[in-house]
Amino acid sequence: MRIDPTAEAQRLLEQIDDIDLDELAADPAIAVEVLFDVVVTPRQPQMRSEGCAVDGTYDPGPPPCIRVADDVAASRQRFTILHELGHHLIEHDAHLNDLPISDADRRDEAICNEVAASVLIPADLVDRVLISGVLEAEHVAALKNATWASREACCVAAARRLRVPGCVILGRPDGTAVFTAHHLATPWSIARGTPQGRDSLLYKAARRRSRRARDVTRCSGHRGW
Repeated sequence: MRIDPTAEAQRLLEQIDDIDLDELAADPAIAVEVLFDVVVTPRQPQMRSEGCAVDGTYDPGPPPCIRVADDVAASRQRFTILHELGHHLIEHDAHLNDLPISDADRRDEAICNEVAASVLIPADLVDRVLISGVLEAEHVAALKNATWASREACCVAAARRLRVPGCVILGRPDGTAVFTAHHLATPWSIARGTPQGRDSLLYKAARRRSRRARDVTRCSGHRGW
């Protein structure tokens, strides 16, 4: 069974009215507690685990609790809280919980990324910014500049616009994949924190004055869904 994370995220968000969605986008920490009775609390900095999409955890409780790292940017914290809210919505969704598949095959992490990005970045804004037929890194940067959303949320929104299987990677100059958003048809995922090597486009672009690199590349640390 093939799960569409974008469609499932939209279905989950249809349960929330527009006013509440606006409140979630403006101040997720307060809105999540008020609207869903989920405690939101900071946690101390700790080692990031590979494969985890965000700097937070969800505990179904009772009472349900979201813990978010306090050593990251505010935009990243908002994305994290909304990502973990996605886990809360999944926890209480009969349709997803009745599927005869594992959580990995259900693609919970991808669904939660889509929940966070959909709340933070309105579809009409994505339509206005990502109008080019060919998606490039500068378009993702333009989307970030047009919104208060995190870089991770912008990667998720941009990955939806890919015309072929692939991914949008948020990386460091040393070639490490910090966060990766995948097109629906991509049959693999890249684990968080995976070094892509000196031959990667991330590494090459960071060392060129133009900050651009175009070539065939190989992704490291990928695994099947």
